[in-house]
Amino acid sequence: MSRIKRYQFAQGSPLPKNMHLDGGWIKGGAMGYIGKTFVNKLTDSEFSICIAFDRDMTEWNDFDNVLITDSWSSQYTPFYEFWDEEVDNDAALQYVIETYNDYMDSLPFLEPLEVTF
Repeated sequence: MSRIKRYQFAQGSPLPKNMHLDGGWIKGGAMGYIGKTFVNKLTDSEFSICIAFDRDMTEWNDFDNVLITDSWSSQYTPFYEFWDEEVDNDAALQYVIETYNDYMDSLPFLEPLEVTF
């Protein structure tokens, strides 16, 4: 079973140096973004994780500032449909969730939120 972890910006952390400017296509008004593309080995398809950064990071949240896209650069809607739920019957979605959690865990400017469901 997989569940999407929740994250917050670690206050006082610098923004990534490899940030691309203009993340407005992810979230209106975002000044920049980072992104990474992964290959889903189960379906042999690509998906991307893009993270937008606001000018004021005190109100940053993962749901409004993260975009998961599929091979066609369309929003991968199953990810958002199961935002606060366990996923155990969709291997492709589980792979995306686990990859998302691992990627977000690796970013030094983010920290996990303790969320009780």
